[in-house]
Amino acid sequence: MNFEDEEYIRVYVRNTATTKLIGWEGRTVLWHLLRELPKSGVLELQEGDDVAEIVASLCDLPIELTKLGLERLASRGVTRRHGASLAVVRFVEAQNAKRSDRLRAQDYRERQKSEPPQNDSKKPDKEPVASRAVTARHDSSLPASPPLPLPLPPLPLPQPKIFARVREAPEPEPEPAAAATAAAAATAGDTRILPRDPSNMAEALAMPLEARSQLLLRNPHSASWITPELWPEVRAIATCLARATGKPGFERLSGYSRDAGVQAVIALFAAGYSQPDVEHALGVVTRSDWWRKDNRSRGLSSLTPEVVRRAHAEAPRRAEPDPIVARIIREREARLNGAEAHS
Repeated sequence: MNFEDEEYIRVYVRNTATTKLIGWEGRTVLWHLLRELPKSGVLELQEGDDVAEIVASLCDLPIELTKLGLERLASRGVTRRHGASLAVVRFVEAQNAKRSDRLRAQDYRERQKSEPPQNDSKKPDKEPVASRAVTARHDSSLPASPPLPLPLPPLPLPQPKIFARVREAPEPEPEPAAAATAAAAATAGDTRILPRDPSNMAEALAMPLEARSQLLLRNPHSASWITPELWPEVRAIATCLARATGKPGFERLSGYSRDAGVQAVIALFAAGYSQPDVEHALGVVTRSDWWRKDNRSRGLSSLTPEVVRRAHAEAPRRAEPDPIVARIIREREARLNGAEAHS
C-alpha cells in the first residue's frame, strides 16, 4: 500500500471514562463506523431506515453486536440522531485538531536526537588567510566617557498589555452603567473569553435557526464543517418543494458552496423567515403562472426575499391557534350554550 496516496482517519489511543463505559461493543462499532463516515461525520439515512441494519451492513458486523454498540454510544453522547441521520459528535473537531506547540517542539527534539551527526570530513585543509595586513590602531579623537556609578539604578520594566477578544459582528452601544462595569473589569485585568463559533453540525443545530444562518453568511467557509445542506429545516424545505411540484422524495441538495438553492434558503432564514413561512411561500408561488413561465419549473434558487414577501402579501399565512387557548374558548362556548339551553 502506498500510504501517501491513501485516505486515513484519526483514532486516539488514550483511554477515557467514555471509552471504558461504552464497552468493547461500542468501541468496535465506533471504530468501524469512523471508516465509513464522510468528512462531515454524518451518516445520511432515509425516513424509515433501520439504523442498526444499515450500520451492520456498512461495517460487516453482526446485527446484535451493532444494536448493543449503538445503544451504548448513544447513551454516552458519542452519537446523536438528527431526523433520519446519524451523527458522530465532535468528529470534525477530532479529525482536524492540530498538535500543540509543546508536542511539536518535543517531536522536533526527538527527531534531532535520532538523526545521525553530520559528516565533518569536508573541512578545508588550511585556514583562510587575511587578504590585507592589519594596521595599528590610532589614538581616539574623542575623550573617554566617565564611568557609570555603581550600583546602577533599576530600569523600569514595561507593563504587559491585556488584550481581549473582540466579536466580528458589531454590537450595540452599551449603557453607561454597563460601560463603567466593563471599564472597571478591563482595569482589573478581566479577560473573559467570548463563546466560540460551532465546530460541527451538532453544535450548530443547538443555536437558533436565524443566528446560525447569519453566522454562515458571515463565514461561508464554515459550511464545510456545519454542513447546512443537512440541516432538518433545509431538508424540510426541499421536501416541501418536491411535494408541491409532484416529485417523489425530496430535492437532492449539494454542498453549500455549489448549490444555489441551499444558499437561497439560508439567506431567507438569515433574513428572519421561519421554516413555516418559507413553506407557505412555496405553496403560493408553485401554483402561480410565474413559477412555470416559459414551460420550465423553477427551483429553490428562485426563492429570493422579494418573492417570499410578495407571496405573503398575496396570501397571508394564518397563524395556528394555541391549543390551550383553543380548548379554553371551546369550553367557554359550551358553558354559554348550556346556560342558554336551561334558560
